[in-house]
Amino acid sequence: MLRGMIYDKVHVNLLRRAAARQGLVLHRSRRRDPRALDYGLYWLKDGTGTAVAASAGASLDEIEAYLAAGTPERSRGHIGGVTELTREEGRVMLGERTSRELGLTLEEFEAAYDAGTLDTGLPGVTGLIMLLPFAR
Repeated sequence: MLRGMIYDKVHVNLLRRAAARQGLVLHRSRRRDPRALDYGLYWLKDGTGTAVAASAGASLDEIEAYLAAGTPERSRGHIGGVTELTREEGRVMLGERTSRELGLTLEEFEAAYDAGTLDTGLPGVTGLIMLLPFAR
């Protein structure tokens, strides 16, 4: 048990230094109740105190991955399993999915959806409809 605690302390110190090199500060949840939702989680904050990644908190491994990606601009929020997409990236993603799953271009898919002629009984259509906000 002590060995794991020492490793965690060393790991945290390494991540604090890595964050400082990028102008960020690593903060740890102060919760002592293991049942609390943010128990054992960490946050990266900029100089103004604004969380730059994982507003709900992240594990040390997620913080490490974020810091390894470089500057916050380059990593674009790849933390906690969430990736933010621009509208153009969303259109590319949805276009690839509609082509692969339905054999339609994104424009054909959008036109059929808007006209109400899209067969929602086909496998995968509902999932694609749910992705439409990423492309609009």
